[in-house]
Amino acid sequence: MFRFNTAINPSLRGLERDFSCSDITNILIGDNKSIVVRLCSFEVKNMIMENRKLLSSCLGSPFVEASSLNQPTWKMFVSPHLDSQDVKNQKIVLQAFLSQQVKENGTPNFKAFSQGYSIKIITAEGAKYFYPFDCKQSPHQFLLSKGIKCKKQ
Repeated sequence: MFRFNTAINPSLRGLERDFSCSDITNILIGDNKSIVVRLCSFEVKNMIMENRKLLSSCLGSPFVEASSLNQPTWKMFVSPHLDSQDVKNQKIVLQAFLSQQVKENGTPNFKAFSQGYSIKIITAEGAKYFYPFDCKQSPHQFLLSKGIKCKKQ
């Protein structure tokens, strides 16, 4: 909670209180460098999503340099918890992207992954693009605008 409160300073951003342990419903430790935290309140989720860039620039403690501990630096990834309708819509958009893949030498020319309120596109060359759900372009138009080869409609 210290990292959230130090980085975001929620009382200055409309929450009118500090984050507390009661804001967390559960914590999942993925591998040695990632943590997934589920938050219980929609208000707190929005506060963290709106200020996630502040979190990414803050170390776990202001008193100790992470590099001086000879331990890996923990990274925090913030992703919204989608409701069931958003998950259904996300799957539809993801399928639309996957249907546009062109196979070259047996491998697709890009990969598409769901990531919060966007779809992450990674080309075979390693270029990364994010297609937000509020984008005015269709998946086909988006791929063409980024210079990614896709199936003709």
